[in-house]
Amino acid sequence: MSCKKENHLICFNEGASTDIQMMKLFLSSDNLRVHCFFQSENQVLSRAILSIFTTGGVAPNMVVMNSTYRGDFHFNLSLLNNQAFWLIDIPRENITVNTDIAAVEQWIIKITMHEGLNIYDTEGTLLDLVREPILQWSLGPTMNKTQVKQLYPHVIDIIVTKCPCANDVALLGLILDSTSNGVYIGKTISGFWKVDGTIWHDMTKIIYAELKDEHKGLTVIDMILTNHFLVILTSLGLFISPDLRYPITSHIQLSRAEFCGFERGCSVPTQKKEHLRVGHKLPCELPTTLFLITLSHSTFNTFSSTHKHVLPVLKLKTGNAYIREIFRHTSGNVGFYSSVLTEIIEPFGMEVINDSPCLDSNLSISIIGPNMVKLSLEPRNYPNVFKDTDVEKTVVIPGHSSFMVIEITDEWTAFAIATMPDTVNSDLTFAAHSWLLYNFGSKSGRNWAIHLKPCNYWVRTDLISLNAVKYTDMGNKEEFKYQVIPNTRGMIPRQIPPVTVIIGNPTLLEVMANGHFDISDDYHMKIQIASKFFHRGSTSLALVLWDASTDCLVTTLVTTMKSSCSYLRTMHHVPDTYIPPEDWTSGVHEDSLGFNMIKTLPVNYRPPSNMGISIPLTDNFYHADPSKPIPRNLFQKSKETGKYKQCANATRREMCNCTEHQKFSHAVAFSDCKEKVHRYKFPVTQYPVVLEIFNEGEKFSVEPPYLVTVTEVNMRKNWEIKHIVPENLKKLKAYLESRLKTPVYNPLGLNLSIRGSELFHFRVSVVPGVSFCDLAEEFQIYVDEVPLPFPGHTLIAVGTSVVIGGLIFTSFLFQLRNIHPLRAFWRHSRGHFAMSSFSSIGS
Repeated sequence: MSCKKENHLICFNEGASTDIQMMKLFLSSDNLRVHCFFQSENQVLSRAILSIFTTGGVAPNMVVMNSTYRGDFHFNLSLLNNQAFWLIDIPRENITVNTDIAAVEQWIIKITMHEGLNIYDTEGTLLDLVREPILQWSLGPTMNKTQVKQLYPHVIDIIVTKCPCANDVALLGLILDSTSNGVYIGKTISGFWKVDGTIWHDMTKIIYAELKDEHKGLTVIDMILTNHFLVILTSLGLFISPDLRYPITSHIQLSRAEFCGFERGCSVPTQKKEHLRVGHKLPCELPTTLFLITLSHSTFNTFSSTHKHVLPVLKLKTGNAYIREIFRHTSGNVGFYSSVLTEIIEPFGMEVINDSPCLDSNLSISIIGPNMVKLSLEPRNYPNVFKDTDVEKTVVIPGHSSFMVIEITDEWTAFAIATMPDTVNSDLTFAAHSWLLYNFGSKSGRNWAIHLKPCNYWVRTDLISLNAVKYTDMGNKEEFKYQVIPNTRGMIPRQIPPVTVIIGNPTLLEVMANGHFDISDDYHMKIQIASKFFHRGSTSLALVLWDASTDCLVTTLVTTMKSSCSYLRTMHHVPDTYIPPEDWTSGVHEDSLGFNMIKTLPVNYRPPSNMGISIPLTDNFYHADPSKPIPRNLFQKSKETGKYKQCANATRREMCNCTEHQKFSHAVAFSDCKEKVHRYKFPVTQYPVVLEIFNEGEKFSVEPPYLVTVTEVNMRKNWEIKHIVPENLKKLKAYLESRLKTPVYNPLGLNLSIRGSELFHFRVSVVPGVSFCDLAEEFQIYVDEVPLPFPGHTLIAVGTSVVIGGLIFTSFLFQLRNIHPLRAFWRHSRGHFAMSSFSSIGS
């Protein structure tokens, strides 16, 4: 949330808490009702602030969007019952008509409000509670705070898995020490932003119900939440939910994927044991750090080899390996139904003589049946013997098949099964210390586990969102750059591009992708996209990290590409003189000669027409105020024109609800509110009309192939446009002018000259056919200090000449006749004075 004042805009669901910084909204089967208010010192001040904004016609605007949808909604301007908040009530069907249970992309919410030069905004998320699959299930009895706190001393780690589509939905599991027992998954719908927003469930009985018995040492090891399933790996096995999209009951049930063991000579496992066997001999084309691990049941089917992201990590007490390939065996390898090919990251720890003293003896291997061998220690000396704990351990001999011990017959003899029986053709003998033992069994406690692969890639991109929406206009290109940074410590560097680019509709866009590795094994990819055939449409561009783990924040970046007009793409006129906002507010901005560059228009002003200054004929009022008289409204034609827009049905200017944005807008739609415009001295010659297109944070000059038309919205003349037409544009210009019936101009180097006076209001529009957008811009110029129009100057000059000539001629006549007007005037004055004095004395 950001705000440029001390007061903050807070928004929340009706009935929800407001004690979190991040806005979290939730969509139910009912309408979405959102409240917004100003968090201030107290409610009285908050109510006063809202009243000021409401009186000025200001209310927030809410945008709901994801990669495939965008909707704009406006809060109610009126505050009912003296409320201290704005309210918006949106029917669910105005956002989505779907109610089926399915994993869907979470919405992003942006609420903004403009008040003068201040911008108030807040961002958050909107989660559909009706459709999110995991939210439709009860994960077991809920736990209160006291029950959860009792587990805290026994927690040694936590595991978190989030919903792939809705980042706010996540599950948290507690990994307990050996003194505790149980499976406990915290569930949140607010991304853990709310302290009390996590609901805890006890899933222990659900696990026991599947095991048919209670066992000690039960705890969560790992878990993953996919779009369709919840998979939990526990210390007692792997458990999988039913398809989350089809809840049969409200309570979740888990099915166990069991491991099975062997009995000698059995083709079908019967013992309920867990064990793996490891072989070191592989085809020569595979790296030597790859191990083949064979599993006694088709448990690895859970992690389908076609879904690379969910492949797990096999961890021994010491050492771990990434699972690379999964194999299913329908014949051969009796009793082993599944095996995996792994890449060793950290070498597995081998058994030592203290634990397995048999390692200090020579080993003889004799074939006794299909896939079965007898292991004999030579010589038969104590203490170099097999121990009961050696059952289910794997004999590894570099360059040969490995053998898993399944039974100890005496201290020096054991039966084993070959992991690669086709390579065992004769009896073999190996000296002491030339053969190894690995413990992947569970006879004396299991030392191995399967975890999800940790995140092995980071992605760096210039996109601001993982699911961004990008627009491509006609003839434009978009370029995306990605850097895939591997986190593959201990792994073999592979010069294979780790990403795949998938285009949803390849017929809509031209796509070129180039990639390369740098010296650090980072993979750099550049994708260039251009619209094809000037067709409108929408498609997706998916960048799939096919080898990434689901533990990564992202494994697929999906960008929605729209070959259409972006709502952020606009055209602007750049004035030749910049005037700061504070000067616009004061109405004074002087140039170097002291000339004020800002004109405050008279109230109810209308520009002149071609019939004269006093005969306006336009319908557009500027600086409108219905309570004040309308100037220049003496002639009948002027009385018949002139219509209020924003001020229609208002009795005074305050009721027009003009916002600060509207007062400074150049749009003719807000002319009622317009108060101040740019002011220039007469004459205006070769004024540069500079146009720029703004699009998602970038801007560029308007130039061919963009061509424009220019009109004066008040039908004024006395202006002229000059431009340069290159040879390659002349035919196009002539064609467009014949179709549009108006002059077409090259916007590059466009200049304007004005011979008239007062306000000129221009509209510049991009011709159709070069953009999916209807690009247009308006600007005003007020021309002041204009000389008198013809024949005013001539008449004054002639009149002045006549008067001066007449005076000179009269003076000449007086001199010719010896007439001295001044002497006569003085004598007359003195004689009058003398007569007055004599009369006074005589009385």
